[in-house]
Amino acid sequence: MNGMRYSSALLVGVVTILIHFSVFAAEDHKIEFVDSMWDGKTIPPEQQCPTRGAGVNPHTPKLKISDLPAGTKYLLMIITDENYGGKGDHGIFRLKIPSGAKEIIFPRIYQLKKEMPAGVTIEKANAWHSWVGVRAGHYLAPCSGGRGNNYYSDIIFYGEGDKKLGGAYIDWGRY
Repeated sequence: MNGMRYSSALLVGVVTILIHFSVFAAEDHKIEFVDSMWDGKTIPPEQQCPTRGAGVNPHTPKLKISDLPAGTKYLLMIITDENYGGKGDHGIFRLKIPSGAKEIIFPRIYQLKKEMPAGVTIEKANAWHSWVGVRAGHYLAPCSGGRGNNYYSDIIFYGEGDKKLGGAYIDWGRY
């Protein structure tokens, strides 16, 4: 009888571990910078907010996103300053995913352009879009004035019926 309890407990433990690793693997998406100027540690000077006298026409990093979950219809890129404001205050953008795609390039979004790249729509304009210096676009480049704030984006994958399929995260760097 004790041997049977031990076997049952062992089986439950193994099944639990397998389920845990299956869920973890589903969340294991690869995101990498396509632009060599981005390193995830420091925001490049030319990609900082022009209202601070930095970049002339800053843009988001171009990102290669691999291992998309099966059935992904679109993804959201949520751009955040971890130290100031709220989640997505630098903009939230939707990218339509071609049917069956396993990887996608999220194109650059320029701060001083109102036009979005092909396949990209605005989910939420940056929180400061009404300020004179950032009014032109819907994305706000890192704009802390060099206080060391950390900027990042969450990438959230959605399927049919807006079902959340998973997510990933990439640090852009500090400024």
